[in-house]
Formats: sequence, structure tokens, C-alpha cells
Amino acid sequence: MHHSVAASLNELALAYYEDGLYGKAEPAARRAVEIEEQADGPKGLGTAAALCNLALILWADHRPAEAEPLVARSLALRERALGPRDPAIAESAELYAGVLKQLKRHREATAMASRAKTALRGGDGN
Repeated sequence: MHHSVAASLNELALAYYEDGLYGKAEPAARRAVEIEEQADGPKGLGTAAALCNLALILWADHRPAEAEPLVARSLALRERALGPRDPAIAESAELYAGVLKQLKRHREATAMASRAKTALRGGDGN
């Protein structure tokens, strides 16, 4: 399979997500992860993006325990590839904060939200 198929599946999954159709979004997002892992490798940025999308869908469907390891992996992959001060880091960290909050891990959620803000600012402290 190819990245373009994964991208199309991600777009479909996000369209379903935006319509609140999580049951339809999830299989498309899971398949996008599988394709990205095959095409990009398990540590690639395409895999990280697909994992983040799947985690978003699971979080929105009130399944934070399932979303948490996926968004954690997405964040780790993105930080490894991009460093701590990139908008993609902020995307994963913001979602991770939401997941942690839903899990009632408020202290960790606050720390993760701060990490997201730092990434958005480029880490310059402003």
C-alpha cells in the first residue's frame, strides 16, 4: 500500500469524526495506521500522524484508555523526529492533555498542556 491510500483513509476518518460518526471513523483510521506502519515504518512521521488521528477519534468517543497509548506513541515519534518545538508536537501534546484529563489524571494533563504551549511558542518562553 502507499502513503496516498493512508492519506485518503485519514481524510475519510476525519470527515466521519467531524460528523460524530466515530464507529465509521475508527476502522478507516486503524487501516491508515496499518498502511503507514508498512509504508513509513513503525517510527515514521506518517505513522505518528495516523496514530494521532486514531487517538483523537477514540478520545472523542469517550475511550481515553484506548487513546492514551496511541497518542503517547505519536508524541514520542514526533519528538524524536522533529524535536520538542514543532507544531506537530503541540497537536499530539494537546490531545494527550485532553486524554489525561478524561482519565482524571489532572496533574499530568496540566503538565502536558504546558508542553503543548511551549511547542506552539517554539520554546522561547513567550
